[in-house]
Amino acid sequence: PHKRECNDALNHDGSESTEDSFTLQLTDGEYTLQRRVAIRVTPVNDEEPRVIRNIGLEVNPGEAKLISSVVLFAQDTDTPPGEILYVFESGDMGWVTLSAGQNCSQAALDMNLLRYVHTGPRGATTAAAATHDFFVCNAGFLHCSLSVHIRTRNIAVFVKPARVSRGDRLVLNTDALLATDGTDRPEELMYIVTAPPAHGHLEYVRHPGVPISTFSQMDVVANLVAYVHDNRADQPTDSFHRNGTFSLEVELTDRVLPSLSRNQGLTVPQGASVILGPGALALSDPDTPPGRLVFVVHEPPRYGRLTLAGGGGGFAAALLASGSNFTQRQLEELAVRPLDNAAPEVVNLRPLWKAELLADRRYGIFLSSRELRARDGQSGDEEVRFCVVRPLYFGYLENTTTGDFVEHCFSQTDLNRRTIVYVINTAVESLSDSLEFKVSDPLGNVGAPHTLELRWSSMELSQSRYSVCEDQGTVSL
Repeated sequence: PHKRECNDALNHDGSESTEDSFTLQLTDGEYTLQRRVAIRVTPVNDEEPRVIRNIGLEVNPGEAKLISSVVLFAQDTDTPPGEILYVFESGDMGWVTLSAGQNCSQAALDMNLLRYVHTGPRGATTAAAATHDFFVCNAGFLHCSLSVHIRTRNIAVFVKPARVSRGDRLVLNTDALLATDGTDRPEELMYIVTAPPAHGHLEYVRHPGVPISTFSQMDVVANLVAYVHDNRADQPTDSFHRNGTFSLEVELTDRVLPSLSRNQGLTVPQGASVILGPGALALSDPDTPPGRLVFVVHEPPRYGRLTLAGGGGGFAAALLASGSNFTQRQLEELAVRPLDNAAPEVVNLRPLWKAELLADRRYGIFLSSRELRARDGQSGDEEVRFCVVRPLYFGYLENTTTGDFVEHCFSQTDLNRRTIVYVINTAVESLSDSLEFKVSDPLGNVGAPHTLELRWSSMELSQSRYSVCEDQGTVSL
């Protein structure tokens, strides 16, 4: 057979097809044979991407807007959308912030996975523009820019002072508070309270008692926001602050009389002191602060005294006589004062021995702070009490100022003034005596028992009278 070499070549037309085929027919003049030849085309990325659509964005201050294929669309005939990448040179966008050098694909835009978020101030009153540069790439690069225009919103706020009575609620309306930006969307105009009212609070009408710090102009239009004044405040004005100040004039009308809401009485241990707090005595008045609710002493107690605590948390007090007064606030301050749980401390305890001849020819030993002293950090000397637990065996105690027997208690002040004396019973042949005592404070704190010792000496002569001559040198007694 005769053979002839074939030098035919197949030239591709440059399309983006990846497969092709052709059919060959062989013949020897008598017989014919046909065969189909399949061709696989190896794709070559030789086309540059093209930006088909780039219309830019227009956003409001603080707004977020999607960047979809309607806004930005690139195409490459030999590259699928998932491989066409936008590489950003500047700007921050997206739920996961994209910074310079990062990228996203055209497929992400097709699926609405990219958005632009404006992070500038919401209160901007002048228009602004932002340009975000990026490259569109597959094998090559194409430089483009996405233009973002921030719309102008000139916000004007109109404020009028309002009047409210003490303890009342004032529903805010557009006559007192109105903001506009030239659009017809009051629900987008938000008030942010930077300094809340000092003598009341803002609340939604449908949620009374719950303070709020933000509300919209639409809430004001719909009469949904109210200011509630505190009954107990006594200032004639109040205000709250946003981008301006909303002032309120308060009518301080006292419309309710005070009433005695509690009068429980007091149980006082003998010789002790008890704090008179609001648990025992209280006035109530819904439109008057506690500092202006005054108790006037008409008749002071006959067997004790009322004292008003001084400043600084101590118990240095002023005596309340007929016509004196104190307030409900002072009662409340006494009630919250932390109580002292520590008992007074005995800091000086020495035996008593110096017997003296009293004015009525009796013999006695004076008790003073040099031999007996107790101290309490929250009580004065008058309120530190020595209470007799076990009395004396032979003699007795007497108050030299009043002339009364001291059977139960005496104070540190009595010792400081030397008004307590132990009277020696000369009818009993004893040169010592003792008593047991405990020390207490006005709050009922009592210390451990202590023993006070008394010792003295006695001198007796063998005869009641002696006769001697004046020239006798010595006398034997």
